[in-house]
Amino acid sequence: MLRRVPRSIVPALAALLAIAIASPGCGGGGDPGGADAGMDGALPRQDGGSLDGGHVADPPDSGDPDAGCTGTTCGEACVDVQTDVHHCGGCDVDCTALPGVDGDAVQCVEGACVLDGACEPGLGDCSDEPGCETDVTTAEHCGTCGTVCAEPTPLCASTDEGASCVSGCEGATPTRCDSSCVDTTTDELHCGECGTACPVPDNGAPSCVDSACSVACDTGYHACGDERCAADDDVTSCGASCETCVVPPNAAATCIDGACGFVCLPSFADCDGEASNGCEIDTRTDAAHCGACDDACTVANGTPACVDGACTIGACDPLFDDCNAMPEDGCEVDIGTTVSDCGACGDVCTTEHATAACVGGACSVGTCDATYGDCNTLPTDGCEVDLDTTVDHCGTCGNVCSLANATPSCVGGACAVAGCDPGFADCDSAPGNGCEIDTRTTLEHCGGCGDVCEIANGSEACVNGACAVAACDPGFGDCDGNAENGCETNVLTSVTSCGSCGNACDLPNAVEVCVNGGCAIGACEPGFMDCDGLPTNGCETNTQSSVDHCGGCGNVCDLANAGEVCVAGSCQIAVCTPGFGNCDGQASTGCETSTQTSLAHCGGCNNSCSVANGAPGCTNGTCTVLGCNPGFADCDGAAGTGCERNLTSDPQHCGTCGRSCATQCVGNVVATSCGGGNCAITACAPGFQNVDGACSNGCECPVSTASQACGAPTALGVLNLAQSFNTSANIAIAGTELWYTVGFAGNTSAAYHPRIRFTSNPGDQFRFDVRTNCSGVALSCGNEGGVSNGVTDWETFVGTGTPGYYNPIPPVGNNGTVLVRVYRRAGLPVSCAQFTLVISN
Repeated sequence: MLRRVPRSIVPALAALLAIAIASPGCGGGGDPGGADAGMDGALPRQDGGSLDGGHVADPPDSGDPDAGCTGTTCGEACVDVQTDVHHCGGCDVDCTALPGVDGDAVQCVEGACVLDGACEPGLGDCSDEPGCETDVTTAEHCGTCGTVCAEPTPLCASTDEGASCVSGCEGATPTRCDSSCVDTTTDELHCGECGTACPVPDNGAPSCVDSACSVACDTGYHACGDERCAADDDVTSCGASCETCVVPPNAAATCIDGACGFVCLPSFADCDGEASNGCEIDTRTDAAHCGACDDACTVANGTPACVDGACTIGACDPLFDDCNAMPEDGCEVDIGTTVSDCGACGDVCTTEHATAACVGGACSVGTCDATYGDCNTLPTDGCEVDLDTTVDHCGTCGNVCSLANATPSCVGGACAVAGCDPGFADCDSAPGNGCEIDTRTTLEHCGGCGDVCEIANGSEACVNGACAVAACDPGFGDCDGNAENGCETNVLTSVTSCGSCGNACDLPNAVEVCVNGGCAIGACEPGFMDCDGLPTNGCETNTQSSVDHCGGCGNVCDLANAGEVCVAGSCQIAVCTPGFGNCDGQASTGCETSTQTSLAHCGGCNNSCSVANGAPGCTNGTCTVLGCNPGFADCDGAAGTGCERNLTSDPQHCGTCGRSCATQCVGNVVATSCGGGNCAITACAPGFQNVDGACSNGCECPVSTASQACGAPTALGVLNLAQSFNTSANIAIAGTELWYTVGFAGNTSAAYHPRIRFTSNPGDQFRFDVRTNCSGVALSCGNEGGVSNGVTDWETFVGTGTPGYYNPIPPVGNNGTVLVRVYRRAGLPVSCAQFTLVISN
């Protein structure tokens, strides 16, 4: 059986090949974008290559031939690109990787891939695309490229011996799939059923066995499931179980001979021999294993460190340092006491006005020179203070010269007054208490030592070094602000300074007086009065205009439903409250009328309301319909038209506003009416009848078109022997009946058998008569005992034997015609139900 690759993968394989051809060649430069990029430091492999992400990596290709290579250098190999199938014509052209090609059969001749005899079974090189891209098991390419199957052998059958055109599917290829004959038990493109193609795995080939897909992997690969081939060294699919190898810390997983393992990353080592923690030691930084397992580092007066696999000083002990940069003798200097290396190598201690020392790795002062002190305890500036002249350290550190209200100085190590603050004076000449007198406030030294203050009619004060009035005696005030004349004004009687300086009596609409330091009313001006009894606001009320005191105190204007005004001492209406009116013209009654509800004054005085066919009302100042007379309604909502609609007879407003009989009675209705407030149908459309009398479903019943007159019956035609037909109708109009005529031919034949019967008679409400004419002469019928009126089934025979010999109808001629009358049984209600008559011969 030929194995074929699905057409769907050909474009993808061709695209991959195009990418491979377009990549830089071995001789045309390096390999910057390939899988080999960045391989420095890759882990060793058993095959001598290196491992990076599951790919075998080669060093970057310089493009130049290696020394001694007479061919082309591709990676680390020297190859002949004219004959090498893996580097045919260039480093990146692998003939064995072309789509559909058998890698063991392909050749490289003069730098070009030769595919003759190298295509996988079922494939052919039928186009300009590289590789064996064409399925040669189809009717277009059957066995070989261009072999087309046509009638009488339009199908292509594929077997192990090859493919050939056949007329039908049989034998080893019994199943037809499109134009191909296949065996679905072994065909990879139609495995189990047509169109079910087995997936093509990378690094392997598909197969179909017993209608189920499986894979056959290339050398160096093994199967993982039915659709995938994994490399034998693939750490993500290791061994027959296809397990994922665990990657220990600082290591790379390996898969060798189907078993997982690991190798340490560069500079890491497995010093404890435990696989569970991987390569646990970094020999570049571990001081106990520096450069190799168990190579330990030591440092005098310090802590060792390992840098890049070499021992060095990690840190010195406190107050020790490596000042000669020689790790061999460790941290050799005590920087806690050495003045030339105090706290750090090369830091030399120097001090001003003192001898230096190194204590605890910090420079300090040993002994200060005479008259100097180390007051900030900072060794960097030595003994920085002159104790003979410094105010903050006068005689000794921290002795601050601080004199009250004075500027201090330090003279020979003792504090002295250099000058007084403004407003102060040293009146006792004692430097210990500074400038002890405040000449701004002291009465005995006001403005200077010995300047005393005195004030007439009051008590004295010293303010900002000047004498001033502190307080006046009762009944007096310093109203001119001149301290020299003291408290010169009597504030109990002065109208211009009544009770206090500058408090002039100025009472509105009154003549003022000052009594015991308080302003009082002497008299009110005309038209004004003191209605609140408070002298402070004078004669505050204008009795000519005040609505609370109109014409006199307490005379309040209070008019009903109105806004009041006081005019010339008389109460008047200013404006009516909204919804009220002064319809009687009297101010004393206010706005006495409610124009919101008054029928005689609705919305305004003298605007009266009336309503046709109803009772009027006044609401919010607008005439309204308060109520309608029985049978009437206000459907337009306009009070001016009143109750304008008669609901008992108006078909547009029948029974209630907006209820139109034209929309209530719908369905084949021509005319409606309204009576007693109920809609009714007065006329139906031609051919329809309102059988149930209801308005809501309109004229619901279509009227039968059959004739209702005996003199002009509906002709149903003539029936020959062995013929029949049926007719259906209703009787929707009360008191009506339907008339038909029908002829029966062949009354001379023994097969003559006229029959009329109901096959549908709802409620058994219909009957029919069989007559010879409109006079009511019934047609005798021996089969029914001579009954031809009010029947549901009528028939007659001609012949001998059972039921005997009966006279045919009509007595003479060959086409007997009868008259059929169909009607509703007496007493039954009219309905739209249809009957069906079947007439046969």
